[in-house]
Amino acid sequence: IGAEAEAGCVDWIPSCAGASWGYWTMNVHTMPRSFDVVQGDDGNWTYEPSILLNGEPELQTDPQQVVTYSISEEAVWSDGEPITCADYAYTWDQIKNGEDIYDRTGYANIASVDCPDPKTAVVTFETPFASWKSLFGGQYGLYPSHILEGQDRNAMMANGYDFSGGPWIIEEWAKGDSVTLVPNENYWGDKPLLDELER
Repeated sequence: IGAEAEAGCVDWIPSCAGASWGYWTMNVHTMPRSFDVVQGDDGNWTYEPSILLNGEPELQTDPQQVVTYSISEEAVWSDGEPITCADYAYTWDQIKNGEDIYDRTGYANIASVDCPDPKTAVVTFETPFASWKSLFGGQYGLYPSHILEGQDRNAMMANGYDFSGGPWIIEEWAKGDSVTLVPNENYWGDKPLLDELER
């Protein structure tokens, strides 16, 4: 499958990952996200909860905006470790407080991410953000805290990464030439029907 441009890096948070074809060739297939963007029968695009979640998150708007995400018990990373609230907290912290961030929109509005249990993430906003469904997914996805916490995230991911929370895993990124994806055997959703995909 041909792609018109290549990402500068595949750590999706810094500015080097701004090329949209990097997102389409690797990010959407390997990074879990809270919502999928789906086109309805009427032609309009809407956010629908992904299989990462147990349905629509709980939204509280008064006295402040609070979103409570219930993470599926089946949701795991490719190494078998569960996807948890700690991944929400880590992703938020890296985007809000990191350096060379492509876009902090929405994440900068968040005051805290609290974890009453591993499969529940409570996101409290300091100032309201109407497009909250675009967070913890969108252009970044969700990052694995158990792998990246305390590490140099950009150095570990810039040239590819071997973890996944999606249906595919990056087997090889030959910069300037191609990227090869193979199925993530621990993906809890529908498995890919191909043995390999090269772009």
